[in-house]
Amino acid sequence: MKKKSKQPKYGTKDSVFTHLFSIPKYQLQLYKTLHPEDKRVKASDIETITKKCVVAQHEHNDLGILVKDTLMILVEAQSSWSPNIVIRLMSYAVQSLMDYFEEREVFLYSNSKAVCPRIELYVIYTAQRKNEPETLTFKELFFAANE
Repeated sequence: MKKKSKQPKYGTKDSVFTHLFSIPKYQLQLYKTLHPEDKRVKASDIETITKKCVVAQHEHNDLGILVKDTLMILVEAQSSWSPNIVIRLMSYAVQSLMDYFEEREVFLYSNSKAVCPRIELYVIYTAQRKNEPETLTFKELFFAANE
């Protein structure tokens, strides 16, 4: 008789996260948790942004939402620490921006300045926290030694 593994099913957790926060009322709750100062936001101000898979050759469960003029990219359930998550987040943000511009028929090669949403990037880190910083910056991680 084979013993069943007690390893968590990270894919299931990712799917639950993505499904839960694809529901407008929960997107609103998430946004209000991250931005308690914004008292005027309502569910109709939120749009789910669907991203194509950028880094890997498979589906991923990362979530993007556009709230008024802010594009929020959330990468959930990272169970192992990697400073390279910053590069992954940037690639998701670029792809989401390209989708945003395409959907709105914004021509980036024109002479007029494109209206671009503000971008916020989040990771939900599920492993036990050691000495990892709460906030990561691309500049500090990859270019601080050059200054």
